[in-house]
Amino acid sequence: MIKIKAFLSVICLLLPACLYGQVFVVDSDSHQPVPYAQIVNGRGVTIGVTDANGKFPSDLDSGKVTVMHVAYYPKEVVCRSLGDGSKISLEPRCYSLNEIEVSVKQNDYVHLKTYFRSYQQNDSCLKYYKDGFADFFVRLKNKKIKRYVSHLRVLENRSLTEKDRKRGAAMVDKYIATPYLEKQTLAERLEQGGWNFCKDSLFCTLSHDGKQYGAVRLDTTGHTCVCTYDVLAGEGERNGSLFGFTSRLTDFLQTETYSLRDGIPSYMDLVNMRNYRKIFYKYKKDLREQMVEVVDELYVLDREYLSSEEMKKAVDEIEKSEDCTYPDETVVAPLNGYLNEVLKNGMTIVER
Repeated sequence: MIKIKAFLSVICLLLPACLYGQVFVVDSDSHQPVPYAQIVNGRGVTIGVTDANGKFPSDLDSGKVTVMHVAYYPKEVVCRSLGDGSKISLEPRCYSLNEIEVSVKQNDYVHLKTYFRSYQQNDSCLKYYKDGFADFFVRLKNKKIKRYVSHLRVLENRSLTEKDRKRGAAMVDKYIATPYLEKQTLAERLEQGGWNFCKDSLFCTLSHDGKQYGAVRLDTTGHTCVCTYDVLAGEGERNGSLFGFTSRLTDFLQTETYSLRDGIPSYMDLVNMRNYRKIFYKYKKDLREQMVEVVDELYVLDREYLSSEEMKKAVDEIEKSEDCTYPDETVVAPLNGYLNEVLKNGMTIVER
């Protein structure tokens, strides 16, 4: 009997802290799955991701976590309360972007007024943060894009960056970035790459050779389309090395939200975009790798058609503008409490 109890004790230690069985994250309106929602702990670290069918990870600790997705309001749940068959409902965000009207005038550009932010955590500690406004002018004729950045703020956690300076590192591990737009949206690139997804269905996964690469979900109530793509699904992690530094990119998720219209979404339909990367980074003298998480977000505040002359006037106004109003949480997904606290009290502005 003692041996049996000892054996069972060992088995229990080997099991995950909490097994939930089949738990899914779903849209509160359509009840469709929410794929690639991130599970974040109290320090803002991503500890899990729902799969392409919205299935919640079954091997997390039993405490409180936040389920986050750029197209939804975040929701806190206690893992130990989740039973087999449970569903976590996320409320979709409501967007009120102006409709672009096609007029008889000459339309040469689509103008996107956006707010962006990019932040990085090293081993669960906020290290770099950047935000600002970016105006993009997409030329309709050839899809060439001009970008104008204003009111840029760059902050760093001096308690962490000073350690880099003291050890005289030849390179820095700064992965935050100012956004740019490719010539095509994520949806257009996937369509051109041969992915066959149907916008007549409320939800469909992007699969190939038994692997799930992403998902497309339609919200007919909020009139949006959410497209998510797992960049590394077909190749596994990406490894790199330079000057004694090694890196492993293990996670790379791209998500874009669009206004729901006929056809494949273009930049005229873009509502927001979010990239998430997880990188393990190490210098040859380090005893262990650092876990680096990077989030890049862009939110469209307004959009309009412009002629070439109107575009020039808009650029002049951008360059002369001194005032800015930062968007509130109805537009931008809120940071969690820990990240907000560090951002307010633990970061130093290094560039404006």
